[in-house]
Amino acid sequence: FTSLLQNYPNPFNPTTVIPYQLTVSGHIEISVYSILGKKVRTLVNKRMSAGEHSTAWDGKDDSGKNVVSGVYFCLLKAGKQSFAQKMLYLR
Repeated sequence: FTSLLQNYPNPFNPTTVIPYQLTVSGHIEISVYSILGKKVRTLVNKRMSAGEHSTAWDGKDDSGKNVVSGVYFCLLKAGKQSFAQKMLYLR
């Protein structure tokens, strides 16, 4: 089944790995959101094959600036499904 696994390490600094599994090929989006719900960074936005994958987040926003320490959410959207995981960034 499609799933977003827990990032590691967590808490992290400066980089964390976000593993995920897809049961079918298709377009996915993986984004990082602040605790206030603001999109901070888009990590993946493309068609992916079925199987096990991972992506990394370096604690930066879409403009390349370091984010502040705190709780962030990783959101995986695949078709009509959405999955979220909580991540803790410590600077």
